[in-house]
Amino acid sequence: PSCTGQSWRGAGDAASHVGFGAATLAGLDSFTVAAWLRLDDASRDVGWFSSGEYATCGFMCQARVQHSARDLHCRAGADGDFQAYNSDPVFTASNSYGQWVHVAVVKDGATIRHYFNGQAVGTNAYGLGAVPSCSNGFRVGGWPGADASTYLAGLVDGVRVFSTAQSEAEIQALAASCSAPSDEPASDPAPGPAPEDPVEEPASEPVESPVEEPASEPVESPDTPEPQLANVCDGQPTDGCTHNVMGTCSDGRVCAMSATGAHCWLV
Repeated sequence: PSCTGQSWRGAGDAASHVGFGAATLAGLDSFTVAAWLRLDDASRDVGWFSSGEYATCGFMCQARVQHSARDLHCRAGADGDFQAYNSDPVFTASNSYGQWVHVAVVKDGATIRHYFNGQAVGTNAYGLGAVPSCSNGFRVGGWPGADASTYLAGLVDGVRVFSTAQSEAEIQALAASCSAPSDEPASDPAPGPAPEDPVEEPASEPVESPVEEPASEPVESPDTPEPQLANVCDGQPTDGCTHNVMGTCSDGRVCAMSATGAHCWLV
C-alpha cells in the first residue's frame, strides 16, 4: 500500500488486534491517533484503537457504522467515570463498507476533536485530565473487555500516533500525505483528493549478446580423398542416383543429385 507498504486485516474476532507491548496513552494530556480504515461489515460497530480496558479504564475509539449515530465514538475515563465523546454523523451507505476512509481523533487538553477524511467533524469538552494508567497498553483493532463483535473486521493502514495535539492543517496534511492504501488483492478508489502514487518504471530486461558458435572443422577421412565436382552425366542420373543418394555414372564415376541435376564426382 501506498502508506506503509502493507495493510493489516482484522477478522472481526477477539484475536483481531495488534498490541504494542508496554506502549500506552496513559499520562498524556494531549495526543493524536489517525489511521486509514476499510471496513468489511456494515452491520457491526468496530473499535479501531484502544489504550486500556473497555468501560473500565483508558481511552478508546470506535467506528459506528451500524449504530444510528453513524459516527466516530470514543470512550474515556476510570473508576466508574467513563464518558462518551462522539463526532457528527460521518458514515453513509457508500462509505461504511468496502471504502477506504481516513479517521483521526485529537485530545488537546480539555478538548476532543474528530476528523474524517481530513475534515473536522465534531468537538467535545473533556474534563478528565490526562489519560489514566490501565492494565492494557495501546492496541489497534479492538476494545479489550468488550464483546468480540467490536473487534475490527476489515483493513487498517497508515496508523499514526503522536504525543501532541495535531492541528487541523496537520491532520489534513496527514490525510493527504498518501493516497488510499491498496487492498490485499486489488485497489479501491481513494477517499477524497489525494496525490497519485509514483509510477515505478519496469526494470529493463538484460539484453544478451548472441553467442556465435565456432565454425565446425570438416573431418577428413584419412583413407578417402575429397571428391571433386566433374561434369554432368549427360544431364541424367544413372543406376539409382537421386537427391542425397549416391549412384553410378555411365563412365563408372560416382553420381549425386543436386539442384542443377545429377553430377559426377571423381573418386
